[in-house]
Formats: sequence, structure tokens, C-alpha cells
Amino acid sequence: MLLPTPPQPARYLARVACCLLLPVWVAGCNSNIDDIGVPDLEEPELSPVGVYTGRTTFQTTPDEVPTTALLDSTGRIFLIADDNRYLAAGLYETAGRGITAPIRFHLLSGVPPPLDPEEEPDTTRIADLVGTFAPLSDLTSIYLREDGEAGAVNLTWSSQTRLGSRLERLDGDWAEPDAFGDNLTLFSFDETGMFTGFDRNECLYTSGRASLIDSEFNIYRVQFTRACPPEPGEQQQPPETFVGLMTRLERVVGGRDTLQLLIAASNTDSALIFRLIPAP
Repeated sequence: MLLPTPPQPARYLARVACCLLLPVWVAGCNSNIDDIGVPDLEEPELSPVGVYTGRTTFQTTPDEVPTTALLDSTGRIFLIADDNRYLAAGLYETAGRGITAPIRFHLLSGVPPPLDPEEEPDTTRIADLVGTFAPLSDLTSIYLREDGEAGAVNLTWSSQTRLGSRLERLDGDWAEPDAFGDNLTLFSFDETGMFTGFDRNECLYTSGRASLIDSEFNIYRVQFTRACPPEPGEQQQPPETFVGLMTRLERVVGGRDTLQLLIAASNTDSALIFRLIPAP
């Protein structure tokens, strides 16, 4: 009589495992306990949020303009020329590692005067920006303006992004002093982020508010109103409201370590850049 061939070890273990686990699996499916957390194994999509430093180039000039950029987690982007030549603001979108943004250039210097002396110079230019980014590393892009100017923006992510944001860090007076220590611009913040101030043109800043966007990143949202005295022979203009971004940086100024508030804000017609240090 032929004896049955014993099952192969692997197949035998698989059958045993199936028999043992099947009731457990069925019991689990019929269980009333349905709040067991299942870990998400997918890594979260990283974004280009951060403080960046780098350079902007222009097609019509060999100049390379040192540039600081602020990108927040709500999609707002500011490109700030370190020599205050321009400020560009817009809203970005990402797809994978690609980034696009319609941006408005505010040309703060070097704009030719209009042919009609009664007209105000046109200082804004609309542009499209297209590029790529590597999270926590760099952002490379090109832009084309409506006036035909084109160029590139090459930026490196700054580790100061990780300093985070806290409203109590802003508390106090922040100023732009001249060479003699007199404050040409002065903003006074309280511990809740509210602020008021004045600048070298005797413009007053009211209803100022700095707010947190994401405490993990060293970027704040700012909004304020500016009212400036009229030019001789002109009528008082209504106050303007500005919205922008701000970061609190650790810098070396005059050979010594200091803090700096970099504020970039704009509306459809105007733009402002402030670099303030703790008031002396």
C-alpha cells in the first residue's frame, strides 16, 4: 500500500498560517472596533516655503541684483532686490517640483520720467514666472515681463527659515537709523504683533498687524495703513493699505551681530521695503 506523500514544509506552513489567521481576519472584519489608526506611509508633499537668497538677472543689462525672496505656505511670493531697486509680488502655484506665478514688478528706482510732466511715472510691470524648486535647497526660475524684459531668478533656501515665528519676538522698537543714530524710520510693536510707526517722509503707519502663518517657519504676514502728507500745492491723498510678508533675520551689520526685520509689502500701485534693526 502506498503511503501518502507528506506535504512540503513550505506549503504545510502556509496552510497552517492560513487556517490560523483566517478566523482572526474575519473576526477583525466583524469587529466593532473601527478606530484603529493606520499610519500614512506616504511622505507629505514638501513645498517651496522659505526665506531665500540669491540673484536676479535682466536681459537688457549685465547687472546681477542680489535678491531675497519670501514664500509663505498660503502661496504668496515676494522677490526683494537687496538694493531696493525693485520688489515683485504675486501668488504661486506648484505642480510636483514645478512652480508658476503671475507677479507684479514694482520698479522702485531707475524708471524714466513720463513724457508729460503732469503724469505720474508708470512703475509697475506684470510678468509670468516659471521655474522649479528643490525643497529645503533651491529655486530656479525665469520670467518674462509685459514690456519685453526677461531674466532669471536663482535662489538658495536659507536655514534661517527654520528659526520659526513668534509674535513676542517682535515686541519693541525697530528702526532704520542714519549714520548719526537718528531714527529715520521707526516701527513700535507690542507682544501681540500690533504696530504703528513713521518713516523718513513723515508718513504715518497705523492699524499695523503682524500675524503668524505657520510657527514652524520664520515668515510673518503683515498688513498696515500708510498716510503721507501732501506735496506743496496738492491735496491730501486718502490712506493706502498694504499687505505683505516679513521675516526676522540674524545678520552681521557693521561688523557686529544684530537682528533685522525685513518687511516687504505692496498693493496694486505701490510697494514698500523696510530693513529695521532694534532701535538704539
